[in-house]
Amino acid sequence: LLKPGGILYLGMIEGKGERLMEEPYNRKYKQWFVFVSRKEIESLLKKAGLELLKYSTEDFDEEGDIFTLSSTFAKRKN
Repeated sequence: LLKPGGILYLGMIEGKGERLMEEPYNRKYKQWFVFVSRKEIESLLKKAGLELLKYSTEDFDEEGDIFTLSSTFAKRKN
C-alpha cells in the first residue's frame, strides 16, 4: 500500500525473459530474476496511477554476463 503522495522505489533488471541465478550480493543463494524493459515499467506505473519521478540505469557484471539494473522512483498521485 502506498499513501497518496508516497514514493515508490523499484529496482529491476532490464531485458527479456526470466532466469534463476546466484544472488549478486550473496552467492550462497539463488534468486529468480524477471527481466523487464523501461517501456514495460512506465506502462505499469501509469496503469497503477503513479507518476514517474526518476529513472536511471547502472550496468553490473555477473560472472561475464553484463546486466543493466534500473532504478525507478515514482509518486502516487493525490
